[in-house]
Amino acid sequence: MYRLIALALAVCALPQFGMAANEIKFIEDFSLAEDYRRWLISAVDRRGEHQEGRISRKVVTEMLILPAYKVPCLARAGFMTVPVSEELLDIVDQNDRVIGVKTRGEIHAQGLMHRSVHILVFNSNAELFIQKRSMSKDNEPGLWDSSAAGHVDSGENYHCCAIRELGEELGIEVSTPLDELFRLPASPITGMEHCIVYRCMSDGPLVLQAEEIDDGAWVSVSEMDRRVADSDPVLTHVLRHIWGKYRQKTDALAPTGQMIAG
Repeated sequence: MYRLIALALAVCALPQFGMAANEIKFIEDFSLAEDYRRWLISAVDRRGEHQEGRISRKVVTEMLILPAYKVPCLARAGFMTVPVSEELLDIVDQNDRVIGVKTRGEIHAQGLMHRSVHILVFNSNAELFIQKRSMSKDNEPGLWDSSAAGHVDSGENYHCCAIRELGEELGIEVSTPLDELFRLPASPITGMEHCIVYRCMSDGPLVLQAEEIDDGAWVSVSEMDRRVADSDPVLTHVLRHIWGKYRQKTDALAPTGQMIAG
C-alpha cells in the first residue's frame, strides 16, 4: 500500500513521443508492487499533452517519497493527467479487508469488491439535495443520485473520502466530523462496493462540479418518500436503496445536526 512510487511530477514533464525503454527500465528497477509498476508505465507512456521536456532521474528518484495512495490526489490537483479508469482503488473481501490494489477500470471489468461513500446533504428546511449525474458517466448517466458520492482511493479511509467528495462535487468545506448513518455491504445494487453513507447539513451555497454533475435540486422528505415508493426510474437504484435504509433508520421527518456552510 505504502510502497514508494515515482513519476507524479515526472509524468507531466515527459514529451509527447511516449516513454523511452530506458525510462521504463528505470521504473522496473524499483521494488514496486506489480500493480503500481504496471500502472506507472502505462500512465507515463500515454503522456502526449505535456511537452516541457524530460525531467532528471534525480528528481524522479526524489519523487519516490510519495506513497501510492497520493497518486490519484495529485492527479486531481492537476499535477498529472490520469484517466478515471486508471485511478488506483483497493480491492477488498466480503469483510471489507484490503486484499489488493487494481485500477478502477480493472475492478469494474472484473466485478471485484471495492469501497465507496455516499453523502446525504440536508438543508435547514429538511430538504435533501440530489444531483443529476453527468451524461458522460459510464454508469446510469443522467439519473438523479445522492448528494455526493465517490470511490475511496487506495490508502484513503471512508471519512476522508466523504469530506473530499463534498468539496470536489459540491464545494462544501467540512470542519466537523460527518454523521455516519449506516454501512451497506458490497452487492450488485451497490456496484460491488462496500459503502458507508454519511449525513451532512448545509444551506450552501453549493458549487457543482461540472464534470460530474449536470444539475441539482432540493427535494422534500415527503417527495423522496413518494418517488422511492413509486420506484421512480429517474432515480438511481442505489439512491432508492439508500433512501429506504435511511427512512428505516429515522422516525423523524427532519434530520438533526450541525449546519455546515458551503
